[in-house]
Amino acid sequence: MTKIEASRTGLDLAPDARVGIIAGGGSLPVEVARALAVQGKFPFVVIVAGEVDRIADFDAYEQATLRLEDVGSLLPTLKNSHVTHLVTAGHITRRPRLSAMRRNLGLLAWVPSLLVGVTKGDDTVLKLFVRRVERSGIKVVGAHEIVPELVAAEGALTKAAPRKSDWRDIKAAHAAAMAIGALDIGQAAVAIGGRAIALEGIEGTDGLLDRTLQLRGHGR
Repeated sequence: MTKIEASRTGLDLAPDARVGIIAGGGSLPVEVARALAVQGKFPFVVIVAGEVDRIADFDAYEQATLRLEDVGSLLPTLKNSHVTHLVTAGHITRRPRLSAMRRNLGLLAWVPSLLVGVTKGDDTVLKLFVRRVERSGIKVVGAHEIVPELVAAEGALTKAAPRKSDWRDIKAAHAAAMAIGALDIGQAAVAIGGRAIALEGIEGTDGLLDRTLQLRGHGR
């Protein structure tokens, strides 16, 4: 890989490096795979069963399909495909059902993380996941390191810049989002009139927006 190619991906990958993608729903995993393929780094894609809605877009890549309950097979699958770097991309709508876990030797390595994660929030679960993967020798990287052009630039992205009243709402929502983030509850908030009126809960960001819409419908 040339210096120019490395700067485009945001990663300084060795010639023998291989990136794996754990693909959930939405377009992000597709964009990550395409960005790697453009640079000649064809990824290995782990399709999360029941979550990916654009499966055909991964036909050109080596792949495996695993259920969330097959977590014990994840690291052996990545290792067998010579994955050196791993990125998670796309949304996952549920957590694995412990009673449906496929029991094998690989699962034993995940038991401590599963026991802690079952009662914790998404942020804690993700941190435990990253820690376990990296202990196996695979480097976990962010999608923004592979497709930096998808990250919003600093400043106003539209012709209309925020007004003074908008900044009051932005600051209120930011403070609320930081507070619930510290508690590992959610990552989004909605503010109107300088105060937070809705916080993301376990139902996720889409649920937050649905609840906010209902408030407007009720005259709130």
